[in-house]
Amino acid sequence: MKYTWPLSVSSFDLWDKLQVAWFILSSDRYTMGENVTKLENELVTRISGVYDSPIYCLLTSSGSTAISLLFESWRQLNPDFYKRTVVIGPSVTWSTSIGIPILAGFRVRLCDINRHDFSFNYHKLEKIVKNEKSKGNHVILWPTSLLGYQPSKFQLESLARQYNCNLWMDCAENQGGVDSSGHSILSSYDNTITSMYFSHFIQGLELGAFFTKDKRMYEMALCVRNHGMTRHLDNNSALKKKFLQQNKTIDPNFLFAYLGNNYRPIELSALFARLDKKRWFEYTETRIKLFKLFYGLLNKELFYKTSDINEPHVPFALPLFAKSEDIYNKAKLICKENNVETRAFVGSNLLRQPAFRHLGDYRSFPVSELIHKQAFYIGLYSKLKEEQVIKLAGQLNKL
Repeated sequence: MKYTWPLSVSSFDLWDKLQVAWFILSSDRYTMGENVTKLENELVTRISGVYDSPIYCLLTSSGSTAISLLFESWRQLNPDFYKRTVVIGPSVTWSTSIGIPILAGFRVRLCDINRHDFSFNYHKLEKIVKNEKSKGNHVILWPTSLLGYQPSKFQLESLARQYNCNLWMDCAENQGGVDSSGHSILSSYDNTITSMYFSHFIQGLELGAFFTKDKRMYEMALCVRNHGMTRHLDNNSALKKKFLQQNKTIDPNFLFAYLGNNYRPIELSALFARLDKKRWFEYTETRIKLFKLFYGLLNKELFYKTSDINEPHVPFALPLFAKSEDIYNKAKLICKENNVETRAFVGSNLLRQPAFRHLGDYRSFPVSELIHKQAFYIGLYSKLKEEQVIKLAGQLNKL
């Protein structure tokens, strides 16, 4: 079905496509070339400047492989520590955000979310953390910036400090946002990932990025991203020198220091993302403007009011959280009648999903249950027209 208001549309015009075509005609290197390196440097430049410590960026083939790179690298860097580590994630998020840590061998616990910023129920989160710490476990807090909404950094950092937790962030659906101090969300936590999938803020077809402030973590991830080889480490790297010194009988171009995988991106994805990144400020402005317009018109008697997204927080979509299942069903029907594509809140209550039922009883996650039954989202992008937003809000308000 062809929607007049789909979840997303291509950001690329004819000039973009001509530049990509010229690259294909004029280049013979299509993976891990200059566009990958340039985009990594450009992203670091964009999110840096507010910290004394450097920030490192590694592009990956997708947002999901960026998560894999993060957890697999940390596990190998902390081989004993990770055995008593528990990852706490939200019960409403994308499946790979929770599934990948499980596949990497981590124990995972889920926490119900709140209906204001769609992150953890912070009171319940502290109870889970206290319980795990009482057992002698180390905790990684692993929140999601769901649909572009941002968790309370203050509450998360307070918990992390009080209970000596790691604090990472899944920013797959949020590249443009900043925290309350004006720092890019991508540099506001020790380790973050994001996605530049076709329908996301910056489009890179399939493309992800991993950010860290830890040089040891960065060097480990460089190896893990490329089959575990040390080849891409800087020649001045002490880690590379150590492995070369200890393994003189091995070809240095094929020295496998760690267990790894192929998470490397291709040049085309990086080039598309670089072209799209030039429109960063336009996208930010348009998304915020349309978000404010829609929710300024929407009847709060019919739909839950979530946290306001004000500049420079950048919404990913327009969520509709109905106050009853009847309103939810009627709102979905109105969208269908207006040829507006809808989508559930990614996995909604993950505890209902077959792959995650072993993590708990879905009925113990009341807000996730509400979202599962009464919430969906519609697309938000720069080519969306104000008239479309006004018309749909008006029809929804007649419910």
